[in-house]
Amino acid sequence: MASPTTTTNTTTSAAGNNSSSSSYGWSLYLGSCIGGIPIRLHYSYFLILILELFSGLQASGSTSKYMALLFCIYGPILFLTILVHEYGHALMTQKLGGQVQGIMLWPLGGLAFCGPTEGHVKEDLYVAIAGPATHILQVAVWVGIFAWTCHGEWDTFNRYINISELQNGGTDVFFRIVSAQSIFLNIGLVVFNLCIPAYPLDGGRCLAALLVMCGVRVPKAAYGTSILAMLLAIAMGSYGAAEYISKDSPNALFLVLICIFIFLNSYQLFKMTRAGRVYQHPLFSRPCYRETEQQQQQQGNSTTMENVAEMT
Repeated sequence: MASPTTTTNTTTSAAGNNSSSSSYGWSLYLGSCIGGIPIRLHYSYFLILILELFSGLQASGSTSKYMALLFCIYGPILFLTILVHEYGHALMTQKLGGQVQGIMLWPLGGLAFCGPTEGHVKEDLYVAIAGPATHILQVAVWVGIFAWTCHGEWDTFNRYINISELQNGGTDVFFRIVSAQSIFLNIGLVVFNLCIPAYPLDGGRCLAALLVMCGVRVPKAAYGTSILAMLLAIAMGSYGAAEYISKDSPNALFLVLICIFIFLNSYQLFKMTRAGRVYQHPLFSRPCYRETEQQQQQQGNSTTMENVAEMT
């Protein structure tokens, strides 16, 4: 199971969402690359790699090549996959006129600290989709590597790792299995981030923007987004807990942690909406949401007046 990634609006809110600088605690500065965007690595980032390697040591038939495979997948490949995903969010934000304070990778995925753009609500949708869209290119690259290493034997494409085949095969077999696992890693990230409408995942951000674009009032969109996310977090978290108890899987443990992260963030959105401070929440803090709400109110008032006029 791949870790989720998400964008984080850095607008300060009354709920305590401070600027990106305060969110960089316990992290290591790695430098800046494309677009001059600073990249930081949280000190706990390698926790998932450590747990996967520890779990691999306990696996039946574990070998040195199997451990090397796990290291490649949950080490540099996962790191680059999440980084490219976050660059998708960040570069789209820059293209739309927003500012990006930086990117940070942590155990539960990645965070792109993006300042608000000044355009339409649909731009939030573009930014949210831009991250998952990078996996199309990444999958294409890994499919090419798989095609090069499988020597035309496409039936070897498998989600499951054959430890015996891995141990007895050569370098081409190793990279064939690495590429196949990387393809599934990218597909998993797209499905988890975009297809599950749970804020603060990309799917939840898309849902919030789409609801407002379809005419749903901002408070109702916030309630719907937060409540659905909390319900999904409870359901997925319960499944993850059951899997962890029965199979002692590190992936299931991280699913539980991710669901806790989703629930806490969504509950914060719910509380701020209930307190009448929805526009102070980073998800709805851009001026375009207030403008959209005002336009909807004006249209509603106009419709009411027209109905009254017709009745009289």
